[in-house]
Amino acid sequence: IIACSTDIHKVFKQTTDLLAPFISEDVFFEIGTTLMEAFSNALYHGVVNAQGAAIYEKGCVVDALLPHQTVNVSLAINETSFALSITDQGGRLCVADCLFWLERNVNGEGLFDTGGRGLFLMHCLMDRVLVNIVLNQQTTLFVFKEYGVPAAGKPLAVLENKPLLLWEKNHAPSSYQLNV
Repeated sequence: IIACSTDIHKVFKQTTDLLAPFISEDVFFEIGTTLMEAFSNALYHGVVNAQGAAIYEKGCVVDALLPHQTVNVSLAINETSFALSITDQGGRLCVADCLFWLERNVNGEGLFDTGGRGLFLMHCLMDRVLVNIVLNQQTTLFVFKEYGVPAAGKPLAVLENKPLLLWEKNHAPSSYQLNV
């Protein structure tokens, strides 16, 4: 559970300590970058007030969240793969916003943007990314990475054929194909 700013680093360290025996330095960078981005986004963008606006600015110190605002983190790790689920209680994301920021990053328009790169980076670094959105209630991000499989037998790592799945409750699922 992430309930304050310092928990981001605590959960990051706990997760990377569990992963360390299984992964190379390159994979550590990929997963580590994804973890920091996902944990930070969930805390700073997923905690909202009654009107649905973010309460905290990225980088500010969050001393303690209320119990209904916490970010839940679950993970599974073994010799060949890593799976992570992060659920915030804000539900601020929507598919249209995700697609807008992804498109800006893919086509280069977002080169100088100060935000909006996180989902794009996570998609590039992980083998699978799924975003499950219940508007104004919660957002769950699922990421998956295979690392103990030879490259030749690793179909998930083919970047050109790796959809990002966006699911918004009461809407048809969206699959976004990144051609980078």
